Amino acid sequence: MNDPNGFSYVDGRYELFYQYRELEGEGSTHLSWRLASSKDLVSYIDQGVKLAPRFPYEGTEEGGGGCFSGSRYRAKSGDYLLYAAASSNLGQSIALARKDGSIYRQLPENQIALPPAFVKKDSFRDPYYFAYEGHDYFIVGASSTLGKGLILLYELQGEEAVYQGVFFDDEEVTMFECPCLLFLNGKAVLIVSPIGLHEEGNHHQNKSNNVYLIGHINGDGRFVEETDYLDLDEGFDYYAAQGISLPGNGKEALLTAWLCLWNKETSFIPTKEKDGYLGTMALPRLLTLKEGKLWQKPLPSLEKYLKAGQCEDLGPGQRKEYSLASRLRIEGRNEPLCLSFFLNSHGGVHLAYDPLKKEAVITIEDDRRESFLIYDGEERTVELQDGLWSIDAYLDRYVLELCFNGGEKWASLMYYPHLSEGGTAVVEVKGGHPSIREDVFEKASK
Repeated sequence: MNDPNGFSYVDGRYELFYQYRELEGEGSTHLSWRLASSKDLVSYIDQGVKLAPRFPYEGTEEGGGGCFSGSRYRAKSGDYLLYAAASSNLGQSIALARKDGSIYRQLPENQIALPPAFVKKDSFRDPYYFAYEGHDYFIVGASSTLGKGLILLYELQGEEAVYQGVFFDDEEVTMFECPCLLFLNGKAVLIVSPIGLHEEGNHHQNKSNNVYLIGHINGDGRFVEETDYLDLDEGFDYYAAQGISLPGNGKEALLTAWLCLWNKETSFIPTKEKDGYLGTMALPRLLTLKEGKLWQKPLPSLEKYLKAGQCEDLGPGQRKEYSLASRLRIEGRNEPLCLSFFLNSHGGVHLAYDPLKKEAVITIEDDRRESFLIYDGEERTVELQDGLWSIDAYLDRYVLELCFNGGEKWASLMYYPHLSEGGTAVVEVKGGHPSIREDVFEKASK
């Protein structure tokens, strides 16, 4: 699985489509959309494949392609999926599928937008629907024939799309993937996964980044940024985030993302052979705007799945085994701190906090370099404006998500300590005296 698609709230439940490909049958590389539904975004019910390629413009006459990423919208005329149809021969286009019973059906004429002449035919994808001032729109990630990153704007008129112009562009980026537009506190928040974004100091440290800009839409229908690119997550794995605004006061939104990166050597990730799956979604987050930045809080519905454990003060050299899956609540004092997560005979994930620099450095070290399972020796630096006061560490079998100061920053990663069966994660304190409480998830959910 990879990108989340069609994230929506319909009739009292959340519906999360995602890019899906069967692990069996390696000769087929066509992508479909599979659906998981949930009442709380913690426990999910698998609903099966809902959209699969049927026509040549979706790559059915080739070895690759399929129904690439997109979004969902509902109108008086029906319930639609808006997606990128991908063919290596014919290029990429934007298409519609209309709900018919329990699935969504395409029609041969359902290509509603083709790449404009100034856009590369294989770099035109990931439509995201939004409503604005009484009209229905979608934006599309693209790359110009000269290699400039573009986001294009279209207006939906019934089941047709009318091109409105360039919504946003950047010559320093070669392609924008998975654009998403949210409205919070009267501001427009543009979330994107840019290709070619250069690292700047401790920002944009991954080869593939997921960032956002805060701004507004001007009278010409263009997004005007009021901030620089800001990272959604400062760990090793986070991409293709898609969000939805919550109804009501216009102050909150939900966000989910694919917890992996394209530059990994995924054929060597052990879950593929051992557990029968490859890829996962990050924990959803509740978004608000605070002091000109996104504040990303843990999802409140997680709390009902947590059973509080013991609170302990651990000193240097002390270790403890914690359950999988669990949340560790680590209370800091803006003092030096050094922790190791998933400690095992091969290595682990290390976090060191320097209160003078107000920086937390996360390092993955492992001696299994030949297996390509991890980012050996690489590190990520998280800058904390007012110092470190708390960490919520979500531990799962192959996942660590770190939420700093209740939502100021996040750092997420995949790590594989348990190549044999194991039900605990070893955490060691190497410096500092943190207070740690374990909250155990009472109900596991895939």
